[in-house]
Amino acid sequence: MNSPYSTDPIVLKKILSKNISDLNGFQEIVDTGFFKNFIHSNFKDHDVITSKCGGYGNQKLSFVYNKKKFQHIRTEEDLAITGKNSCNSGVRPLLKINLKDFTSKKIFWVYLVHLKAGSNSKDIQFRDTQLKYLKSQLSPKNAYVIMGDFNTTQYFHSEGNYFHKFIRDAKLIASSSEIDCSSYWWGGINDGLYYPSLLDHILVTKELVGNFNRIDFTNTEHCAQNTCQIASLQELGQSYNSVSDHCPIRAELR
Repeated sequence: MNSPYSTDPIVLKKILSKNISDLNGFQEIVDTGFFKNFIHSNFKDHDVITSKCGGYGNQKLSFVYNKKKFQHIRTEEDLAITGKNSCNSGVRPLLKINLKDFTSKKIFWVYLVHLKAGSNSKDIQFRDTQLKYLKSQLSPKNAYVIMGDFNTTQYFHSEGNYFHKFIRDAKLIASSSEIDCSSYWWGGINDGLYYPSLLDHILVTKELVGNFNRIDFTNTEHCAQNTCQIASLQELGQSYNSVSDHCPIRAELR
């Protein structure tokens, strides 16, 4: 999500009103005060947890949850995944939120990520290292939801095998099993068309899904409207032009 200086709050409210969930992850929050006030003003049942650190770009992670359904136990901000020790240098932290479901009494973790961007070999290696660290933070005793911008620019190519390996080794259920894209970009070609990309993922451990009958993944807004096909700026519409090049993706546990 962009800053309020490039985000239309009216369109943002319209989109979030359709897409708000019990658990929500956001990236690239620059004006944290605006964002917290926006959520508290428009979604009374929800509360906001925002990272203190945002890397050199000051892009914070933010978690929004339904406080009537979940108890917030604690939050941990992990800088080890950034490659730096300073709060606002390097890339974004790993935000760990521990919650308790009021209904089932189950305790679980939500991890928010925003991994290193870029498509060159050094960027890919950095993300591979980040994912190896992330895997080391997963205990078989606990249940997890991991979500965010994994920057998997090469997801459908051999260069993206590091991410597929992470999914297999960590034994995660991935939204990419049902979702073909989560964002659009100009494709490096000045042809007036925008191209789909799969950067964002929701990952769920089998321990968590085991408490439900099924899990369904969907994308919405300009990704769904264009069925992940190449599109013009006009076809991408308000959600792309007024809020974010990324689309909301959803996981529904039933």
